[in-house]
Amino acid sequence: MLDASLHGPSDLLASTADSLRGLIGAEDVAIYLAGETEPVFSTSEGHVGTPASKQHVLQVPLTSGADKLGHIVLRSPLGAQPFGQPAAVMASLLAGQLALGLGRAEALNQARASQDDARRAQTQLEAYARDIRSTFKAEKERANQLAAALRELEETYLATVKGMSAAVEAKDEYTLGHLVRVTRYGLAMVKVITGEETPERHYEEGFLLHDIGKLAIPDAILKKTGSLDDIEWQIMRTHVEIGFRILQNIPFLSQAREIVLAHHERWDGKGYPLGLGGDLIPLGARLFPVADSFDAMTSDRPYRAAISVEEAFRELEKGSGTQFWGDAVEAFLSLPHDEIEAIARTRDESLLAVDE
Repeated sequence: MLDASLHGPSDLLASTADSLRGLIGAEDVAIYLAGETEPVFSTSEGHVGTPASKQHVLQVPLTSGADKLGHIVLRSPLGAQPFGQPAAVMASLLAGQLALGLGRAEALNQARASQDDARRAQTQLEAYARDIRSTFKAEKERANQLAAALRELEETYLATVKGMSAAVEAKDEYTLGHLVRVTRYGLAMVKVITGEETPERHYEEGFLLHDIGKLAIPDAILKKTGSLDDIEWQIMRTHVEIGFRILQNIPFLSQAREIVLAHHERWDGKGYPLGLGGDLIPLGARLFPVADSFDAMTSDRPYRAAISVEEAFRELEKGSGTQFWGDAVEAFLSLPHDEIEAIARTRDESLLAVDE
């Protein structure tokens, strides 16, 4: 159940209602949460009580996994255009985004409580360190404690990222092993480009979380074996912006979410969602499409078999300077080929099972 304090995230509720009215054409939107008999948000409370016989009504559930968080009721007068299947699909997508946002708000409340405890503990440690600063032994102990706390905090952050990524694997079986492989390719490229043996953590976080927005894509679209139609493709493309919004209020993922948003941009500016090109694309997002495309080409899909590593190399070279940043292609091709082939052969390493 959601905490009572989450019954009024007004910005999130209002944004969802505005989207429903703008994209679907609903005149009034009422949002109910589980256990509530009255709407926690309504664009027109007076209209909510209008008899259903005088309206077009569309109701979509708010669910998170097996939990029912509530439902959304959309209404428009009988003289308006009835709600059709596209409206139902879009309403379900936006309901999924709202459910994720409510869940994220609950998680953030819990995280803030944990952070407050950690801050109090840190304050106590700092006070203790000041008291025993007179001796070298105490200073050394304090330094060791702080270093250990920092390492533990960093590992906790990474464990959180892997947990979020594992949720994508659980929803989309195609990503099984994919997230592990593209992250390894991507980090190897970062080392070549930056010259740093240990890349900054946000690259790994962004690569692991690049498809987090697919959690809000309906299974009927995400798992479709045939080609997507225009509407389905438009919905699928929203996963980058959804992913960005999922991470938007998590401070330590501020750089990672830029990779999430831009990982489908192209060097020639013909990508999405913003049509960025060249150096306007964040570095991690300039590197990632090379790793992502290589893994896609060397992996079996329902509609085609994988191609060889050498064939995939040639395809990357063809896309250099247009689809891909030329330096990124060069960095990838400069990696030891036995290392690339070893990663490519890794088919079963799932974030659901691997604890690194």
